[in-house]
Amino acid sequence: MNSLDDYLNRAAPHGSMRYFALLYAAPEQRDALQALFVIDNEIGASVTSAHEVAHTRMQWWRGEIDRLVNRNAQHPATKSLQSVLPDADFSQLHELLAAADMDLAHMTYNTAAELDAYLARSSTALHFAAYNTAHARELASWIRRVETLRDLAADVRDGRLYWPLDELDAAGVTLDALRTNKMTDTIRGVLAAETQRLDARYQVLQKQSDGTTLRPIAVLAELHRNLLGRIASNGYDVLSQRHELGPFKKVWTAWRAARRAQ
Repeated sequence: MNSLDDYLNRAAPHGSMRYFALLYAAPEQRDALQALFVIDNEIGASVTSAHEVAHTRMQWWRGEIDRLVNRNAQHPATKSLQSVLPDADFSQLHELLAAADMDLAHMTYNTAAELDAYLARSSTALHFAAYNTAHARELASWIRRVETLRDLAADVRDGRLYWPLDELDAAGVTLDALRTNKMTDTIRGVLAAETQRLDARYQVLQKQSDGTTLRPIAVLAELHRNLLGRIASNGYDVLSQRHELGPFKKVWTAWRAARRAQ
């Protein structure tokens, strides 16, 4: 089994948004956040493996989360988490497994409420790191939704659709149309509306902040807010390209967000 650093290089590679979240974590928070990022990434990577491999890896992770709950972890990340958070209720991390099972089943979501339930599960690692406050849970789900918007084209190619079907039906957008990776005015309108809704929701969450959300999560959220701006400035086209913030933009945005969160 690789070292924790090897796993971390995959989960939060240098220059990534999660890298900057870790950079601004307080020393007493960093070890737990690193471990959670690795667990989140390894479970996510299991889902995208070949079918039989995916089920084998997921079976191992189900056992490993159970071992973590019982304070008998084996993986470097879960062992680290067990060490730095000796009194934590790790059973909540079963929600990550539930979300991964939904991904393996290629589940679709008929309504926004159904999608929100999935987002809450799949962002468990983030809000667990932020002590599970109500604000942290909403912010973590919001970050995950921005990720699904950015990765829409890749997810659709893999047979996964993170969008309320009733919204697509109402707009006249089909899954086949999304798979072509060709922007139409109708698709652009749907993407623009969701991008603008997410930006408005972020502003509300900022005003509702209760001061308990950890600084690294606040940094990560601000980076994703700027990612929304990049998507908007490129005509909301997430089908023909995957948008990323430039290196300088990440450095500047993360620094400013960390200063505000002090």
